[in-house]
Amino acid sequence: MAHRRNLLTDLHQLARHVDDDLGELAEHLADVTDTLDHRVSGSAGLQLTVIRLGLPITLDATATKPGDHAVTSLRLPLPLLSPKFEPGGRAVLYSTAPGTLVNLAADLTCGLIHSGSRNAVPELDVDLPLVPGGPLLTGFDDLSTLNRALGVLIDQGQLPDAAYQTLSSQAAAAHLTVLALAHQVLGRR
Repeated sequence: MAHRRNLLTDLHQLARHVDDDLGELAEHLADVTDTLDHRVSGSAGLQLTVIRLGLPITLDATATKPGDHAVTSLRLPLPLLSPKFEPGGRAVLYSTAPGTLVNLAADLTCGLIHSGSRNAVPELDVDLPLVPGGPLLTGFDDLSTLNRALGVLIDQGQLPDAAYQTLSSQAAAAHLTVLALAHQVLGRR
């Protein structure tokens, strides 16, 4: 049970620090991968997706040895770790050893239900096959575009708290994604 708490604490810290500088992020990632390597047989790493202003930021820390491939996965919705995380965020653990995540899933489910989290539960094997090899971090360019567009709206007199809602409403009215409208706003500058 202690390793479950360590893993949940490490994942929570990692998710909270995804938008920190890369040095701090690497330190938190090392904590999580160290916990996984010691507690999960055949650990093949993790993918962490944090939602910021509706946009996903993904950290990919997966690795398999040549000839190996992940045969099991465990998805943990980040709102299980804290209600501060936007819906859609998740941590996915991977292993090359069949069945190694079953007990961890059961422990986490039991612990989370006892703590009052009943909205979502850990899910086994919904994120297979593992497709590693992308950039370590993705999504920051989109988030930067969105933040710059929000800055334009604020410069035009929008209140900071209302700027995202305005952008979201305008995007829905125009049948565009928020990101597509953000690009249009920046193009009109």
